[in-house]
Amino acid sequence: RHSDVARRAGVSPATVSKVITGREGDRISAETRRRVLEVVAEMNYVPRSAVREMQTGRTGRIGVLLSHPAAFGAIDPYHTAILGGILSEAFAYRRNTLLYTALEPRVESLRQEILGGGADAVIAVGRVWNPLVE
Repeated sequence: RHSDVARRAGVSPATVSKVITGREGDRISAETRRRVLEVVAEMNYVPRSAVREMQTGRTGRIGVLLSHPAAFGAIDPYHTAILGGILSEAFAYRRNTLLYTALEPRVESLRQEILGGGADAVIAVGRVWNPLVE
């Protein structure tokens, strides 16, 4: 738990939070940061993503909206190449990807999911119809 990391590192839970989120402008000494990260590693601590998202206002995810049904298989080299490039760049920037499928009967639930913050940004690949972007 978060409080266990703080106790073991000899810092406050707020300091642990600041170190883990890595926000710019938080005044944490290099020694304190090193000590907290060391304890995090020793304890195999993984912060809950929902808490981190609330603290930072970011998910760390990039949504990819594929509107063409064949875009999921190797049968379509065009979409496969685009998706491969997106995944490669997301990995380089340490971002996860969330794949959205734009099947028209479920367009409203998809729209709500995207607007609800499932990802920090969404890349639309293919034709996106008006009900989704209105």
